[in-house]
Amino acid sequence: MNKFSFVISIVIVTILSMNIICVIGQFSIIAFGEMLRKFWMKKHGSSSAKKNNDSDSKSKVNTLRNLYFGIYRNVVTMIGLVPSNFLRIFFYKNVLKMVIGRKVFIHKNCEIRNGIKITIGEGTIVGDYAMLDGNGGIEIGNNVNISSRSSLYSSQHLVQSPTFEGEFKKIKIGNRAWISSNTVVLPGVTIGEGAVLASGGIATNNLDSFMIYGGVPAKIIKKRSPDLSYYFDGKGTWFN
Repeated sequence: MNKFSFVISIVIVTILSMNIICVIGQFSIIAFGEMLRKFWMKKHGSSSAKKNNDSDSKSKVNTLRNLYFGIYRNVVTMIGLVPSNFLRIFFYKNVLKMVIGRKVFIHKNCEIRNGIKITIGEGTIVGDYAMLDGNGGIEIGNNVNISSRSSLYSSQHLVQSPTFEGEFKKIKIGNRAWISSNTVVLPGVTIGEGAVLASGGIATNNLDSFMIYGGVPAKIIKKRSPDLSYYFDGKGTWFN
């Protein structure tokens, strides 16, 4: 090997090593930060800390918060690209501190916000490019099908608020509900057992059990048979 090839090899190895160290560092920061946050929530509740009237202190806190959640979003993107459901679930549980049951399959490119407030029951499927906003909390039952490009928003801004204040309300989804593709579920909505939200629908209010809803806002289309016995086994295609 001549000197030029040796130098190039060293440069490539160094760049790769730096990237690996950077990724491990980001994952470690989030895992440690979410562990501390989980401890804080158990001890003090999920409410935010007391407001600080010191503008300088508040600015510094906001800067650190923005930095942390910027890293968080980057980590979420990296996890979503991992071509293995087993590894994705491992990272979601151990890095983002999500509560996930057995035989859950979360497809690639799923966006998770505030995973520490998200609970997913056994046998549930989350489609690719789905978005789970856990800021207000999300509780998903067993054998639920959340299809591709669905968005579950547990937080939003108040349109009439003079300060554009946010509101946070938990979303609850019952067993064997089906949230179809390209749908939106808004804060505070409870979706009953076996209920269906048809493609393109927007759930602004609660959906009754074993009913099929569609449209904007979602309204009842027809009943669904309550005789449901299917179970999802958590299996999917390789590298997916």
